[in-house]
Amino acid sequence: MKLQGKVWKYGDNIDTDVIIPARYLVTTDPQALAAHCMEDIDAAFAGEVQPGDIIEIDLDARSLNVRLSDDELQRRLAALPPFKSQATSKWLRRYAHFVTSADTGAVLTD
Repeated sequence: MKLQGKVWKYGDNIDTDVIIPARYLVTTDPQALAAHCMEDIDAAFAGEVQPGDIIEIDLDARSLNVRLSDDELQRRLAALPPFKSQATSKWLRRYAHFVTSADTGAVLTD
């Protein structure tokens, strides 16, 4: 079997809280969640990844391997829709704003 595509490489121990940070779990909208995928280890990931890209995880090295031209990167980032929170209650808005990611304890900060 031969696979082709761009390769995204991250370290070991990537869990669901890294894939989609808990502070964004105030919605079940797949597009809203996808906009924040992997953002705690790579803020640009959601705007850069495309169907057919291959993701390789190497968190220990904290590295990302992908071959995109600057023009392709800018095109993908420009196409990314802005995040619009669907948190409807004050508590959910506060949670989404102040809760840290799981890799730092998922604690409520001031």
